[in-house]
Amino acid sequence: MIIIFAAFRNEVKGIIKKIRHRGTSYGFIGSKNNVCNGYLKIDGKEQEILICITGMGADNAMRAAEKVMHAGIRGIRDAVLLVLGISGSTDERIKEGDIVIYNRLLNLDFLKVHNKRSLQYFFNEDYKESKPLPKEILDGFIDLNHKWQNDSYKIYEDSGACVPFLIGTYLEKLEIGRNFNVSAVDMESYHIARIAGENKIPFGVIRAISDDIFTEIPDYLQDIGSRSLRYKLVLFARTIFSVAGMKQIIRLLKGMKKAADNLNDFVIKEIIPFIHKKYFLNCK
Repeated sequence: MIIIFAAFRNEVKGIIKKIRHRGTSYGFIGSKNNVCNGYLKIDGKEQEILICITGMGADNAMRAAEKVMHAGIRGIRDAVLLVLGISGSTDERIKEGDIVIYNRLLNLDFLKVHNKRSLQYFFNEDYKESKPLPKEILDGFIDLNHKWQNDSYKIYEDSGACVPFLIGTYLEKLEIGRNFNVSAVDMESYHIARIAGENKIPFGVIRAISDDIFTEIPDYLQDIGSRSLRYKLVLFARTIFSVAGMKQIIRLLKGMKKAADNLNDFVIKEIIPFIHKKYFLNCK
């Protein structure tokens, strides 16, 4: 079985459409909108796939991963786990729509939301003096070391990090990339990979870039979990009545669609067949 985790259904919509659904119910993991079970035909063989939509952020990711690990699913100890989704680039080389296969994962949960706008949490001298060491995952990754090629987007094998909030500005992305030597950031991967590793289940993390280092995320989306509804509505209203704000939103939406399309294309055409042949073909 290949188990796929994604924060949002739209991130794996293309994969869900390709799956031939089974009648098996995994309602104890989540609602039918959040769990999808079926198989893909690969060279005449069935590859079983379970997709779990976690929701955004560390808490949702950990809750969903723990449920799957302890749900008593047949064959889970022989499964391969994939964490998929869109992410932000922290590397000037990596553009919107490009793919990053993580080979190292950091947890930057010590970055603090309440200091975010002043950027004091890791740019000031006090931070640089007592720089905390992020938790790190180096082992447990499945072997995806392959010369992937595609004419529509570039594919990188590099380090990624989990952050506790959206990283929205050029300076933030640049400094996180430089300070921690990572090429992409998201909010869920580390927490799912850690739980997979604790349960001795091999995993891979594949992210498509929705916003490159030069793409600014609108203010009302940043600190999204820590602001009041009224505050977010005011910022949203200011954004939609601003030409620059609308350009931000349009660029971000285009980047998200491009990233999701490229991710689904890559995983369906390359990754799932590769994993099937490498990990499951001789077990049938």
